[in-house]
Order: sequence, then structure tokens, then C-alpha cells
Amino acid sequence: MKHNTPLASRIGIGLPAALAVVMALMGDPLAEAEAETDADSSTWTMQADEPGCNGAELAVPQQSPAYYAEHPDLFADDEDATPQVRAELDEIALEQPTVITQADCYQSDEPRLHSAPDMSADMARRNAASGSYNWAGYWTGKKSFLIYAVTMDWTVPKVSATSAKTDVSIWPGLGSGASSSDQLVQAGTAQYSKSTYFWYEIYPFEYEVAVKGIAVVPGNHVRVIVSFNTSKKTANFYFYNQTRHTFMQVAQKLTKGKFVGHQAEWVIERPMISGHYAVLPKFSNIPTSRAWYLRPGAKAWTSLPTGNRITMVNSAKKTLVALSAAKKSAFTATWKRAA
Repeated sequence: MKHNTPLASRIGIGLPAALAVVMALMGDPLAEAEAETDADSSTWTMQADEPGCNGAELAVPQQSPAYYAEHPDLFADDEDATPQVRAELDEIALEQPTVITQADCYQSDEPRLHSAPDMSADMARRNAASGSYNWAGYWTGKKSFLIYAVTMDWTVPKVSATSAKTDVSIWPGLGSGASSSDQLVQAGTAQYSKSTYFWYEIYPFEYEVAVKGIAVVPGNHVRVIVSFNTSKKTANFYFYNQTRHTFMQVAQKLTKGKFVGHQAEWVIERPMISGHYAVLPKFSNIPTSRAWYLRPGAKAWTSLPTGNRITMVNSAKKTLVALSAAKKSAFTATWKRAA
């Protein structure tokens, strides 16, 4: 994949001061040493005036995997996470992944957008009947909803790229992106030409932001959690490569527009590249699982609704990507044709 010059240089991340104080009070000698040597350090922050990064922050403390297994409540730097999101992070911590503390933010030379249909009642009926030109997947929501967290596991497929314009992206998201007053907060994996990588995006506020620093390749099993803190107006993106046992958290403050969170979606997509739909590369079946969402006051995650299924089609209404019926928060996407 061809990239511009990195938008931020590769640097290390020190221990956040607040976390150092907590561990020092616990009498942890490692925490005390880190507090003395890295007292002036801070988390790595991309500058807000750098195009495409929009002030995003690589927000993780710096400790060993074994330490997080013993102290999972300190695993991710998100003190405002709900108990349900925290439980997901605790589960990841117990697997002792390597926490990524260095990364870069990139945008492609060709602007890339990941949109989702506005699933209002009329739009939902039209999409269910006729399909979507750019995505296949499941969705839930209505105007009275507030959904502030979504998650999904999947196996990154093997692809046969036919040109530089091929792309298949897989992601969970919150919101519709129908306007700046209904931002779509999303993150996932992309396979663009011959490159595979994690990315995040707040649409239509920005283009896709590729994250370089946490590797992913076809065949890896990954988990992505997306949440939105309404009081702080901050999106949190959690990337976990279960195959490689690596984890990264990125936080980004919403400085433009509005998040309302009326819908959630679990998507296999051919995104827009420079104003045109990408060609869909032939890919192996994509099994997904743990397709869940979270609403305020809920005591547990809710499974995706089995009836809200959208098929990806071309202008002749021929199927590009077909979906299996959802069962126990899982479904499989199957490639049918490229365009």
C-alpha cells in the first residue's frame, strides 16, 4: 500500500502519571521505578493540526503482560469504561497480550471512506429489499436508541487482489454517518491491494486512518471494540490480534459534529476510494462471532438482531457478498463476485 510520509514520528510511550501513583500506593517496586524515571513522560499524542490524525492518542500504560494478567483493571487506559466494556478488556488482559506502545498514523494517497446506510425506517425497508452497493452486514437501532459500544470478532480472510483498486474492509461501528450531526464511529481491518492493516475512522469527519504498529495478516483472528464516551465526547478504539497476542487502544476526541448513536452495525464492505467503489477482491469465507452492542443501563451485551440483514449487490442487483443467517451472535460472509 502506498502511503504519504508518516503523520507522526515513531516514539515510545511513558507510564501515565495517574497510573504510576496508583501502583506506587500499592507498593509495586516497578511502578515506583517507572514513576521516578518517567515522571515527565506522557502518552503519545498525534498533533491535532496534522491532517487525518485529528488529535488521536495512543492511550496505553506501559507494563509487562504478566502484570496485566494480575491487575486486569489497569490493563487499558480508559477509566470511564463501562463494566461491560471493562469485562471485555479484563478477558483480553488475562490472555497476557503484548501491549503496543509505539505506532504511527497514516492516510493513503487516495482518500478512502467507510460509510453506512442511514437505517431509518424508510431506508431500512429499501435496503433490506434491494441490497446495498457498498456493504453487507447486520444492523440494529432506531431514533429512540442510544448505543455506545459495539464489538465483533472475525478471522481476516485470504484475498486474491486483482488490482490496486481492490479492497475488502471488515468493521463494527456506531452511528450512521448520514450527516455531521450523526457521526459514524468505526474501526476494523482492511485489505487494500496487497496490504492488510487495522484502521479507524469517524465518518464523515475524516477519511480512514491506518494504524501502523500492530501487525495483522490473513488468517489472524482479531477482536475490535468501539465505544463512545458521551460526557467526554471521545471515541475509544480497541484492537486485539488474538493470534499474535497483541493489543492497542486509540482514543480520539470528537471536535466537530455530533454523535447520537442511534444505530450499530457489523459490516463487510467495499469502501469508496477517490469517489468510486472499490473492486471487491475474491476472499475466503469470513467467519464472525461476538457481534454485540451495548445500551445505557444494560447489565450485559446484546446480540445482533438476526432479522436485520443487508446483502451487498451491484447495479444489476447481482449479489457480491452473501451472509449466512446470524446464530448466537455469529455469521459468515461469502464472496460471490468482484463488481
